[in-house]
Amino acid sequence: MTQIPFIKQVYNVKYGIDELATRAKKENSEFQWQILNAQSAIHRVYETYHEVLQRDSSDSDVYIPPLKGVE
Repeated sequence: MTQIPFIKQVYNVKYGIDELATRAKKENSEFQWQILNAQSAIHRVYETYHEVLQRDSSDSDVYIPPLKGVE
């Protein structure tokens, strides 16, 4: 299985859920409210990820991951 970047996969899901939400609304589906909730959650993931990428690209400090504890 070829892995695609996380952000690309989130975008694909976002695009799909946007299409599904539009269709559910147009057809007055009884599932439209659950779909809108899922759409909102995916949009938050997408926006947060982009915010982190933007912050990382403009941050001049080098990220140093926390040290792992000794077991």
